[in-house]
Amino acid sequence: TQPQFDESKKLATKEFVRRASGNFSGQTNITTASASLTPAMSGSRIVVTVPAALTLPVLSTIPIGTKFYIQNSALGDVAVNRQGADVIVALANTLASITVSPSSVGVLARGESNWVFEEGPAALKYSTEFASSIGVSGWARRPDGLIEQWGLGVTDANGYVYVSYPRAFTKGVRNVTPVHLGAAPLLHAVM
Repeated sequence: TQPQFDESKKLATKEFVRRASGNFSGQTNITTASASLTPAMSGSRIVVTVPAALTLPVLSTIPIGTKFYIQNSALGDVAVNRQGADVIVALANTLASITVSPSSVGVLARGESNWVFEEGPAALKYSTEFASSIGVSGWARRPDGLIEQWGLGVTDANGYVYVSYPRAFTKGVRNVTPVHLGAAPLLHAVM
C-alpha cells in the first residue's frame, strides 16, 4: 500500500482506494488534555474523551484537501489551535483557534492558504445565520429568520417600565414576556 498522500502513477491497492474514497482510514482516541494532531491522523475519526487542547499540524506539511474529523465525546470543550502564523477560517471569521463543544463534531480541512472550518455542528456558531449580540440587552437570529430580543428596564415613578431593544422590529412583534426581578410582588401587563 502506498503512503497516505501518494499522488504518483503507481498501482493502488484496495486498502489505498478505500482510504482515499471518503471512508475513515481508522480511529484515533485522544485521552489526554493536550495533543498534537499529525498528518497520519488525517482522514481518521479523532475521538476526544476529555476536555482538551489540540494543535493542528503546520499547514505546509500536508496536501490541500486533507481533513481532520474531530468528535468531542468529553464533558467539556475541545480547543483546536493553529501552529505558528497559520490561519483558521470559519466562514467569514479569521481565527487562531476554534472550539468543538461537547457531543459535537467539527471538521477542519487544509485549504490553499489556511485551515477551513466549515463542516459539522461545531461550525454553526460561526455562521451568519446564527448571528447574535449577547448581553443584558441583546438579540439572536435563528436560521429560519426569527430574531429573539431581550432588554432590561427599571420601574419609573408612575410604575411604568420602558425597554429599548437593540434591533428594530422589521416585521412586527410576535410575543413579549415580562419577567420581574424585584423582591416585591408585581402584577404586570404589556402595552
